[in-house]
Amino acid sequence: LRSGELLVGLGTICMGAALIGRDTWRWGTIVVFAGVLLIIAGGVINRQYIRELLFFRGAARRGEEGEVPTPPGPEPRLRIR
Repeated sequence: LRSGELLVGLGTICMGAALIGRDTWRWGTIVVFAGVLLIIAGGVINRQYIRELLFFRGAARRGEEGEVPTPPGPEPRLRIR
């Protein structure tokens, strides 16, 4: 979902701002907490996409219903000349 991507992006921007501000910026701690919450919220919203991405259940693994993938044949023997 776009809203989850937006939250993760905003959380990343918050983390970047906290790193740029270093220890001298007075809002650094608050921005880090906000960034962590935004990244977690974005991950929760996009949990289905993240699950599919991590376990690689995308279009490359999908087939027709009841279709059994054919096992790969023997690999050709390599000759070194």
